[in-house]
Amino acid sequence: MKNVVVSLFLLATLNTIVSAQNRVYLPDPSATLIGTFPVQVGFINDGTGTPILAKNQRPTHTVITVVGSFRTSTGSVSYQIMSDSIRFNGENGTLIDAATTKTIYAWLADAAINQGVLLGYTPAPSTGSLNVSVVADPNVLRCNSGLTTLFHPCYQGDFSVWPYSVSLNSTGVAVVQPLSPGQHIGPQISGYEPTADDYSGSAYQIY
Repeated sequence: MKNVVVSLFLLATLNTIVSAQNRVYLPDPSATLIGTFPVQVGFINDGTGTPILAKNQRPTHTVITVVGSFRTSTGSVSYQIMSDSIRFNGENGTLIDAATTKTIYAWLADAAINQGVLLGYTPAPSTGSLNVSVVADPNVLRCNSGLTTLFHPCYQGDFSVWPYSVSLNSTGVAVVQPLSPGQHIGPQISGYEPTADDYSGSAYQIY
């Protein structure tokens, strides 16, 4: 019960700082926001000063954000990282500064789709698989440093996308698999950092 209360408090707090622009689904402005939820990713020092996910260890640092769940004009459900809600906690700011913007967004995209499945926004199909997208602002201004690090989006009409496949395994448990690394769609903006690597193909896929 305590974790539920903390999550609701966190969501209420972070929701107050999500801008109106970030509540519009970037690839499809006609999409409907059907829910928001917080995600949290823990990370640690690998011993060399490089931040890595705290998979089986107690995290020393966390990054949290609000994720929006959207129903698109095609009826599918996708997710969007609300960049202006990203906040950090931890023992010190050095490890946060060592985490690249692309790494942070990739962590949050993974957490967003897994939490979306867990909360029932994306039920795994009984047969086959379902492709789902997580998107975010393609370019952000990384401000401050350490524990006070903030990301301010540049609203230019493009996006970064992380595509995933959701299916059931032989025991009936939902499995999430990335279909490709994150893809930065659109031009880079001078003074801003991209949230994913530039897409080099002739056509990207958004679900």
